Amino acid sequence: MTRQTIPPLLLTVFLTAHTQAGPKILTCADVECPIVPNTTSANCTVLGIEYTAIGIVPHDPPPPDAVTDRQTAEKTLQGLSWTKAVGTDDFSKKERRFRQGFFLGTPPEFDSSFDASKTGACALLFTQVAPVVRLDKGGSSHVAPEGTCSDALSSECVAALMRRAEGVDLAGLAGQEACDKLRGEFVGGGAAGGGLDEECARFVTGDQRRWSGVRARALIGEGAVEGITAGENGTTNCWPVWPREDGLRVVGEVKTTGGYDASTLQRNLLGATPILTVFYPVNRNKDNGNGNSENNGNNGLVSRATAQLTCVQVSDLTTASNETMTPGENEDGDSFAIRLVGGSQVAMWGALMAVVFVFWA
Repeated sequence: MTRQTIPPLLLTVFLTAHTQAGPKILTCADVECPIVPNTTSANCTVLGIEYTAIGIVPHDPPPPDAVTDRQTAEKTLQGLSWTKAVGTDDFSKKERRFRQGFFLGTPPEFDSSFDASKTGACALLFTQVAPVVRLDKGGSSHVAPEGTCSDALSSECVAALMRRAEGVDLAGLAGQEACDKLRGEFVGGGAAGGGLDEECARFVTGDQRRWSGVRARALIGEGAVEGITAGENGTTNCWPVWPREDGLRVVGEVKTTGGYDASTLQRNLLGATPILTVFYPVNRNKDNGNGNSENNGNNGLVSRATAQLTCVQVSDLTTASNETMTPGENEDGDSFAIRLVGGSQVAMWGALMAVVFVFWA
C-alpha cells in the first residue's frame, strides 16, 4: 500500500481549521478510499474489516501551560488525529449488523517521543449518546460535517467533561489501570459523583444518571493500543488517516445489531462520537511506601492532567461521488443509504429506501 505525499494546502487547512469555526471533517474523498466497481461506494478495508464511510478530525493539543516540552509537543501532540469508520454486514430481511471503528492517527515521532514511566495517556470513547449529538444537525449527507464538540453537545457540557476528567486523581497509576479509573468517573461510582454532570444530562441515553457505552483505552504505557504492523497490511487496502504517512492505531470497535428503521440508522451510523483524550504525568506524588507522598522528579511531556474533547462524525463522500455531483446538488436519501451500506449490498437495501427517504426529507 502506497502512502501519498501531502498536498501542502490541504495539510494547512486540516491542522489550522480548528482555530476558526471548527474543522471540516475529512472523508474518503480526501484519502482516496478504494471504490466498489460500478458504484460510487467506498470499500475501505482495515485489518480485514470493510468500512463504507469515514470521518477524520484533528485532535486539539494540550494548552501550552500544561506542556513541559513544547518542541516535542508540536511534533507529536499537534499531529494527532481521530478517525471514525462505519459499515454494515451480515444482515437479513429483518436485521443487520453495524460496525463502528475508531482509530488514532499518530505522527512518525509518536512512539519515540514518550517515556511511559513519565507520561500517560487515555482515550474515552462515548459510544452511546443521544441522537441529538451530531455535527450537521440534520444536514445533507453529501457535505462533510463541520464544527466542534460545542456544536454537537454544548460548550457547557464540553467544559464539564474536561473538568471532570482533569479532576481524577491518577497519582501512582499508569497504562490501562489509570484509564479504567478515569472511566469510572463517568459511568458512576467515582469520587467526583454519580458519573453525569447536569450540563450533559440531555446528551445521554438509558440511565439518566450516568454515561453509557464508555470505552477506555490506554494510548501510552502498559496495555496501550499499538500501530498496525507491516504484516497486518496484507488485509488493509485503505489508510484512513491524514497526513497519509502517519501511523494508524485501532483504539476500539463497536458492534451492534438493529432493524431497518431510520432511527436505528441514525443511532448506529450517523451521529457524532465524543472522544475524550487525557494526557497526565505518571507517578506524580506517588506514595513512597512509608505513608508519605513524593514527587519522582517527573520530567514528562505534561506537568498536570489535561483533557481535550474531540467529536468525530462520518460522511459518505468518496472521490467517485464527488465527480458525479454538480455544485449545490443535494443527494437524496436513497443514494446516501446505498453508498453507506456498500455497493455489494445494494440488492438487499430496498426495504429501507422509503423509510430513509422520509428521514432525510
